[in-house]
Order: sequence, then structure tokens, then C-alpha cells
Amino acid sequence: MATVLRPTRGWVAIDFPELLRFKDLLVQFAVRDVKLRYKQTVLGVAWVVLQPLLAAGLLTFAFGIVAGFEIDDHTPYFLFSFAGMLAWNVFSWTLTKTSMSMVGNAYLVSKVYFPRLILPLSGTLSTMLDVAVSMALMVVMFIVFRVPPGLALLTLPIWVALILCLSLGLGLIAAAMTVSRLPRL
Repeated sequence: MATVLRPTRGWVAIDFPELLRFKDLLVQFAVRDVKLRYKQTVLGVAWVVLQPLLAAGLLTFAFGIVAGFEIDDHTPYFLFSFAGMLAWNVFSWTLTKTSMSMVGNAYLVSKVYFPRLILPLSGTLSTMLDVAVSMALMVVMFIVFRVPPGLALLTLPIWVALILCLSLGLGLIAAAMTVSRLPRL
């Protein structure tokens, strides 16, 4: 079966059945991103755990100890800063990977047919691995610090999903703008 490609004008709806047909490619691109990211680091997969812990530790030192900010009587500042870093990392990582996905894979985009939305979505999937590890680490910290889970912890996945959608949308806009600025090959 041949697929005929035609240029479109204006807004185009997402073709979900076509994305489902290419779900294996989506997973393979996400696995490739994860392997490349951790193969190039000295600490490997341990960096997924250390990076947010170190960032939260620095924020706790700067704002919790030096500046003397307090949250409340029963929430440690480290836990507060870790949750903030989790949200920021979801936004930052997704926006960065999505916005550079087309430029970074220009050799594929110009040679082979597949739904172009696969590239930014694969970067988002690989980011979700880091987010899942960070969320599991946060649950462990709730247990260690003996902080009872409240409504904030129960709604955390909803907030992460909203941040993910926002950063994915902004990243897709940035990817389109980045591609339109490239010289023609």
C-alpha cells in the first residue's frame, strides 16, 4: 500500500490511528533516547536519582538554611524543594527535547516516511522514565520524613500531566519555528 503525501494548509487534526500503527517506532525512538542519554554519563542511570537530589539539596541550603525560608511546621524544606524540582524538570526536559526533536532527527525526517509527531512524543516518553523515578523517590522521602500524604500528593500526577501537556504544546510550537528557520537541504 502506497502512502501519498500532500502538503496541508491551516490546522490539521492529529491522526491517532496512524500514530497507533507506528507505536513500535515510537517506543524504539524512546528507548534510543534513554540509552544514548545514560551511555554518555559517567554515573549512568544513577544520575537519574542523584541529579534531582543534588538540586533539591542546593535549593534547601540556599533558601531553607541561608535565607531561612520555612514552609510549615511539619513539611521539611528539602521535600518542598524536591517537589518543585520535579515539576520544573518535567517542564524543562519535555520542552527541550520536543523543541529540538525535528532538528536533531532531520536526517530521518527528510528520508523516511513516518508520522512526524512520533519524534517529539518519543522524547516525552523518555522523559517520563526520569519523572517516574523521581516520583518514586519522592514517595520514599514522604515515608522517610514521616509526612502524611495529603491532597497535594494525591493530585501530583494530575499536575505533572498538566505540566507535561503545557511543555509538549510549547515544544511543538518551538519545533515548528525551529524547522521553519533552517535552510533547505
